[in-house]
Amino acid sequence: MLFNLFIGCEDLYFFDNNKGNILFVVSIKHVKVVFKFSILFFLLVSCTNDKDDSVLCTMEFRSIGLNVTNGTLTDYFTVRKLTSDTIRIETEVQGSFPSIYPVLTDSYQKLIENTQETFFFVGLIEDIKVINETFEIAADECHISLISGKTEISLD
Repeated sequence: MLFNLFIGCEDLYFFDNNKGNILFVVSIKHVKVVFKFSILFFLLVSCTNDKDDSVLCTMEFRSIGLNVTNGTLTDYFTVRKLTSDTIRIETEVQGSFPSIYPVLTDSYQKLIENTQETFFFVGLIEDIKVINETFEIAADECHISLISGKTEISLD
């Protein structure tokens, strides 16, 4: 059914196209009230979301690594200072970059999201501690990032 709309001074008239009969009349005052409540509703709904949904994360997987020269570690791990948890990161690409050891990866991003924490990288050769480096690492809604700490160390 098609209809025509006629706007009068105080009302909106909806007419049947085929017969010319008035289908219904809506007061402009009612339209104004509905319009005001609709705007208020959308403002309230948009203000209740605390999380910023406009953040777009890239699909990259970030890791923070330590390049160790003049030696090969037989074991390594990272310690989270806040909880004293030991983090062991196994990597399949170690063969491609044998001297770069992972300190932390995006796998831990959710644990430290929107904070900055201290981590200790410990490197061993034959059960002797040869590396004990401090790293400050932060995370946003998407990825981890290095705040401070060495990216290369020599075992001279």
